[in-house]
Parts: sequence; C-alpha cells; structure tokens
Amino acid sequence: MLLLPKPAAQWPALVLLLFAAYFILGLVIHSDYGVSWDEPVSRANGVVNLKYAVTKLVPSMITGDSAKNIPDLRSWPDKDYGVAFEMPVAALELLLHLKDSRDIYIFRHLATFLAAFLGAVAVYATAGNLYKNYRLGLLAVLMLILSPRIFAESFYNSKDIVFMASIAVAIYTMTIFLSKPRLPIAIIHGFVCAFAIDVRIMGVMMVLCTTGVLLIKVIKRETAIGNGFWSAAAYISSCSIFVFLMFPFLWDDPAGNFLLTFSNMAKFRWEGFVLYMGGIHKATDLPWHYIPVWILITTPPLFLVLMGVGTFKTIRQLWFSKLRLWTNEKEMFDLLMLALLMVPIAAVIVLSSVLYDGWRQMYFVYPAFILVATKGAVTVFDAFKENRKIRTLLWGMLLLCCSYNGYWIWASHPLQNVYFNFLAGNDWKNKFELDYWGLANREALQFILDNDNSPVITIRASSQTPLEHTLLILDRKNRDRIAILPVESTPLYLLTNYRQVRNRDLPAPPDYHTLFYRKQINGETILSVFKINDPQKAARVTKIDRAYNADEIRNLNYRFYDKNERNGKSIVALKINNNGLVPISALSGVGKPIHIAWRFLDASGRPASEWDKQKNLPADIPASGELAVEIAINPKSEIKGGTLQISLEQESVFWAHDIGVQPLEIPWE
Repeated sequence: MLLLPKPAAQWPALVLLLFAAYFILGLVIHSDYGVSWDEPVSRANGVVNLKYAVTKLVPSMITGDSAKNIPDLRSWPDKDYGVAFEMPVAALELLLHLKDSRDIYIFRHLATFLAAFLGAVAVYATAGNLYKNYRLGLLAVLMLILSPRIFAESFYNSKDIVFMASIAVAIYTMTIFLSKPRLPIAIIHGFVCAFAIDVRIMGVMMVLCTTGVLLIKVIKRETAIGNGFWSAAAYISSCSIFVFLMFPFLWDDPAGNFLLTFSNMAKFRWEGFVLYMGGIHKATDLPWHYIPVWILITTPPLFLVLMGVGTFKTIRQLWFSKLRLWTNEKEMFDLLMLALLMVPIAAVIVLSSVLYDGWRQMYFVYPAFILVATKGAVTVFDAFKENRKIRTLLWGMLLLCCSYNGYWIWASHPLQNVYFNFLAGNDWKNKFELDYWGLANREALQFILDNDNSPVITIRASSQTPLEHTLLILDRKNRDRIAILPVESTPLYLLTNYRQVRNRDLPAPPDYHTLFYRKQINGETILSVFKINDPQKAARVTKIDRAYNADEIRNLNYRFYDKNERNGKSIVALKINNNGLVPISALSGVGKPIHIAWRFLDASGRPASEWDKQKNLPADIPASGELAVEIAINPKSEIKGGTLQISLEQESVFWAHDIGVQPLEIPWE
C-alpha cells in the first residue's frame, strides 16, 4: 500500500480530478498502441519464470502439454532479467484465460499503464510531502505525465517505465523512512526497493542511497544510534528477503546468481549500432555526452530550465553548508534528489555503459529530475514572493507549457515516443533514432489493409523494425492476410522507418515501387510505405487450407548454388525444386506451414544440434518450377570441418527427410 501524506479522500478536488482524468484516459487509449520490439521477449521472460516458480513450489499445477513448449529457466538466455512485474502479469494472463495475441498485448498495455499510474501518484505524494503544498505536488505530476515520451511509453515499455515507476515509489517510501526511521516503514521500503531491484538490478542504488544517508544522519546525531541500527537492519533484511522471493533465478544460488546478474547488466550484451547526431556509433563506444544530449533534446524546455534552477539552488546550499552537507531535513532531501539524478548519469559516462534507443535505459532518473525541477519552481516563486503579478505570470507560463505539451500529445497520438524539442532542430531521421520501437508500423499496416482487399498482402521491411511483432496486435482476420517476406523476396509493399539504413532521406522509390503511405509528426517523416507498380513482379504467395500429403512433398529436392558473407553472417543460397504438378503454398490456413530447417553435423557425421527451424518459405514453390531461398547462419553455431544439413518440415505433420526427401548437405570449410 502506498503511504500517502493523507487519505485520498482528503486530497484537494483538483488533484482528484487530475488523477481521475489521467486514469480514465489510460483506460480509453491503452489499446491504441502497437507492439514494441521488447514486448514479446519481456512476456516470454515472465512466462518462463512463472513456469519455473510453479514447478518449484506447486509442481502438481503443471498439467497438459502447453508447459512443454515453455523453455526451462536454466537454459533461458535472459534468465538474469528481473521479473517482479513480468511474472505477475504472466500469471494474470493465465488466470484471465487470454489466448489471442491481441487480447494478451492489450492487457499488457493496461498493466504497464497501471504501474505508470502508481508511479505518478508517488511523484505527487513525494512533492506534496516535501513542500507541504498540493499545488507543487500537482505541478510535479503534471511535468511527469505531460512529458510526451514518458506518456507514450507508459503504455508499452514494461522495462524502463515500470522501473521508473518503482523508483518513484521507492523515493517516496525513502523520504518517509529517512524522516522517521521505524520498523513498519523499514519493511515497506525494503519491499518497494526489492521490487525495483527485481525489475532492474540498478535498483540497488536505492539501497546504497538509503543506508548511506541513514549512516550520515547517525554520525550527525540526527538519528539515535540504536534506532538507526535496528531500522537499517530491518530495511536491509526485508529488502534481501523480498529480492530473493521475487527473482526465481536467485533461488538456486542467491549470492552467485545475484553477482552474475549485476556483472551482466553492468556491461550489457548488445553490440549494435545507433544513430546519434548524424553519425553511426557502436553502442559499446558512445560519446560521453550521449545521455545528456538525449535528455536535453527530448525533455520539454521549461522543465529543463526549472531543473537547472533547482540544481543551482541545491549546489549553492551544499556550498554554504560545507562539511555539514545539510542544515535541515528539507536540504537533505534536496541533495538526495540531485544525487539520484546526477550520480547515475555520471556513472554511465565514467563506465562507458552500453546504451541505445535514446535514453530509455535512464528513465529511472526522471522522478528525481521532476523533483529537482519542482525545487527549481519553488526557488523561482520564492524569488518573487512579494510580487503577486509575477508569481501569477509564472504560473501562467507553466500552465501554457503544460497545455502545449498536452496538445502535442493529442496531435501526435499514438506516436508521442518520437517527441523532440527545438534543440534537436529539423531533419530528425538523419540525426537521431526515431521510432526505434516500431510503433508506427501498426498504423501503416492498418492503412494497407484498409486500402487493399487482396486475400494475401505481402510486405517487407527495408529497415530494422519489428513487423512480426506488429501483427500480434491486429485482429485475427487482418493478421492472417499479412505475409511478411524475407530480404531476398519482392513484396507488394516495402516499409521503412529509416532505422539502420544508410540513406534516410526520402529516396527515389525502390525498383518497381512508388510512395503509397507516409507518416509524419511535426512535419518530420517517421515512416514510409512503397507499393509495387506491377503486381506481377511481386513474389507469388498463396495460402492453402489443407495439409500437404507425403507424395506431394516427395516431389521436392534441393540445389546449393552460392555462399557469401553479409552483416557478419554466412548467407547460404539454395533452390528448392518442385517436380510435381501441385504448387507448394508459402502460407497455411490450417496452421501447418512449411518451414526451412537446418543443423550442423560434426566431422564424424553426428548431429551437433537440433534442427533449427527459423525460416518460412519466402514465396510459393511453383509446380514444375523452383524457388530461390537464402538462410543466414549464426557464426556461433558453425562447425568448421563439419556439414551443414538443410531440410523441410511441415509443422505438426512430418519432416521431409523422414518421408524420403534427402536433406541438402554442404561441407563447411
């Protein structure tokens, strides 16, 4: 339970009205957003951990075959991700009997919004408690929810926004705990901090911050030694217990796996490239100013100014207090908020941390940013406390800024995630990453579906964007009409959001394609779709409403014709020949599509791995014809001196090599 400064029933009507409006708005619009890059894997993390927890605690509940398809936690690559939020959401999904992907992801968006809503309440409670003025609490929460990027990501970013919200709640419980250390709040604060840690390991900063300040208070004799010791012991103990309970990966080896998690996240395993200030940079080698610049160009300008004033005022207080650090509790919390804002930013600069997709991994500093900005507003108001006209003018400026932000959020809905302020200038797509989440894909696909009545619509992304994820939020009828083709195919439509492409200018249309749809925000192009001029030149993709029989598949054979390198991977090109009179459709209307599968044999001819079924047919295999296919081999799976073996599988029916179709074998030098 969130410890509010007073019962919600006693809050001013204006505050209740704001939160009611925000809550209702979230309920109305949470289904408007697409599925972002990370959502499927975040959901999978929750499901995998839930299976592990149930297997450990209540094994009798694991029944049926559905659990067999869920990977084991010990072999799961993201087992070191905290799941304090994801696992309960996965459990609720199960309890609510959500089966269709659209229902699942709309529910996840609602759950993410509810977490963000609690974070907003915590920001209001903290500011109102620190300054004993509901208007300043109202200002703080308005700055939070009217920050366009934060607003948008509060519906689908279950990593960074949920972590930010948990830090906001932890900051509030910390202020209560440090003000009057006692056992009940020590346990509550321990639980909240544990939840934050079990969302992202960086939450340990709240433990260091809380215990550090409590120690200083004891040294300064602001807290009795006995009270400080027992309060700290209760806090650390409860936090440790809750961290263990809410993080299944720790159950087998608490200390070892916690340290492994911390070391993994300190140097995150991502070696991609990002667009920053017009240049392409490796995520492991970013300029020191990457995070400060991203904050400067994506935060409303007035909020930046207020944060600057608050920072200056707090540093000035620190300077005059000298070794005392603070002279009263209010100054202590001012310094604490500034530290929670500045120290993490300084740490990622000094440690050259792996960062990408803007500053989303640092959103957790935003509650502290808001509270420092609130301090800035207090400072400005105090400077003109004798001049009522100027104070009224200042309130008017704040309301005008919030109104503009509200208008921007409304006008750009549901793509508030591409907000830049005037400091970013123009031509965003050639300077910075734009819709890296892939949220605009949903509108683009819906536009195509509404304007093309073809039974099967083929599309390919010519940039790095999660088209497959976007299908998850569409209704089943429309989802089944879209066929996403691989890079070697010629589709009816080409889509680009300009991520990870060399030429971000609106180019001359690709070969055989013309501009069909363009999404713009603030006059900036976020996404473009090109349509083929002559549909006859597009890859033929049809859907069959039955399974193929063994005789039809036995008419297939393979021919290897090329191997090259692309983007650090070996690309194997082959052709699948069909000697029969029945074409093999790329899609199945009965859930039994044909997959291309491969594996390596070692030098002795023994299988070195299971069949890796990753690729669907890029187009139909014509009767008495052939289909060219490319497969990308992960360098980590290659076996020098071994043999690459390629086969086909008809899902849930049979493997081609089991019915007499010899696999293609390629010696691997």
